[in-house]
Amino acid sequence: MDLKKFGWTEESFPPPPQDKPYCAPARVVEEQKGGYYVVAATGELWAEVAGRLFYEASSRLHLPVVGDWVWIHPALPDTLSLIHGILPRKNGLSRLGMGRDAATGEEQPLAANVDTMLIVTSLNKEFNPSRLERYGTLAGQNGIRPVVILNKADICDDPRPYVTAAREALPGAAVLTVSAATGLGMETLSELLTPGSTGVLLGSSGVGKSTLINRLLQEAVQDTMEIRADDHRGRHATTTRSLFRLPSGALLIDSPGLREVGLPQTGQGLPSTFSDIEQLSANCRYRNCSHAREPGCAVQEARRLGNLSERRYLNYLKLLKERAFIKRKTDKGAAREHKKYEKRISRLIKEYFKQGRPG
Repeated sequence: MDLKKFGWTEESFPPPPQDKPYCAPARVVEEQKGGYYVVAATGELWAEVAGRLFYEASSRLHLPVVGDWVWIHPALPDTLSLIHGILPRKNGLSRLGMGRDAATGEEQPLAANVDTMLIVTSLNKEFNPSRLERYGTLAGQNGIRPVVILNKADICDDPRPYVTAAREALPGAAVLTVSAATGLGMETLSELLTPGSTGVLLGSSGVGKSTLINRLLQEAVQDTMEIRADDHRGRHATTTRSLFRLPSGALLIDSPGLREVGLPQTGQGLPSTFSDIEQLSANCRYRNCSHAREPGCAVQEARRLGNLSERRYLNYLKLLKERAFIKRKTDKGAAREHKKYEKRISRLIKEYFKQGRPG
């Protein structure tokens, strides 16, 4: 197996660890419960994490994920290989976990070493500009190029309003109108994925990610399901993350649909996604303007004049609040400062009522 076809370059990666000179490089192409399929020079192998690596991992982010390059032993067919280490990542794509994980700031890894994020949405009721902004922020946090794929053009009479809304949500990002069912726009999409580069498909269930993969691969390798007629939502047709090598030589990761796109605390992505608002905020009277009620707020002025949509403004504030909340959960210093602020406000309110309300 020629690992260069999967993105390997001798110059980009270090030699094997000195204490494990017998290790060989491999790329994780599929993640299963309890193990991984990896591609090594000797072929596709079934591997599991070595005990030391597993127990030294402080979180799921320190375990292999699809797209990772890893050190394995032995690199032989029909044997169980052990993953002894993860090579340095170009980036590690993750989202904030749900439930208890969200409360503690725990992140769920999605993919690694990604160049392009294909944000797939449908030209129907599923389309949501605010969700696109979340995906764009996730891409910006990791230095990944976002591309919006407006799928199911064959069932949409006029996709132009969707294209306009997508371009407003992610300024500067490429927006493609395609139909995985008929092949419309697939040639343009294929040209965006260059040989040796790695893309990842992200989107809700039912938007057609598996059909896109099948069309790009020119064969049916992923199962597909019909969407519900009432709300145009789908069920999970894809249950595992897998990396595929396309006929063009590009690499593409398919993943299960995401119901929520929680933004992790790590990284900074809002400036790239909301570059228009960030530019406006530079003209605010106060440096730490919250863009809520302060006088001289350039963002509020643009909102008043109709140069900034209400939806985009509110989503921007929502993401800022979410980031501040997660920071307080994971940063003890930020939590202390917020507690001091709440005590100060509480004291002022008590003094106000103690002195008697004016009038």
